[in-house]
Amino acid sequence: MPDRHAGVRARPPGTRPRVLAKAGVRTVSGRMHGTPSLVATILYGTGMRLLECLRLRVKDLEFGNNRILVRDTKGNRDRVVPFPAVVRAALPNWLSRVERIYQRDRDDGLPGVYLPDALSRKYPGCDRDWGWQFVFPGEQRSVDPRTQVERRHHLHETVIQRALRQAVRDCRISRRVS
Repeated sequence: MPDRHAGVRARPPGTRPRVLAKAGVRTVSGRMHGTPSLVATILYGTGMRLLECLRLRVKDLEFGNNRILVRDTKGNRDRVVPFPAVVRAALPNWLSRVERIYQRDRDDGLPGVYLPDALSRKYPGCDRDWGWQFVFPGEQRSVDPRTQVERRHHLHETVIQRALRQAVRDCRISRRVS
């Protein structure tokens, strides 16, 4: 007679994730430069996903509270992550560079950034406010497929992915790094 209290055992996971050691992370990040290096540092320091980082707005960086607000994450929720100290030092210079791009776009008469949902209708003109600008704007302007309006969007994720892939190749690391 079978034991009626015997449960079904959970299956062990097939593969366990393998991570780089700290030295490997330092080596790879040392091969990255410019914007991809800053993005990679934020990703490593906060645990954000790539698109979450690229979609950050200036107003999401809370220097005073030492935290970053990550909006519309996986599961359509907002969450707060700590502000990595190594990034806090680099971001003011980065944001001044982004502000110059923002001013140039305003001088050229470009409309503001894309706003999620109905915010542009609810708050007219806030798409041109400094706080709503992307922390990592794209290099080129593009036509928004939803509205057919030319504007500057955030940096495309393939820019960072290619830079990481090249840095891993340069370090001669044979395993998959993402």
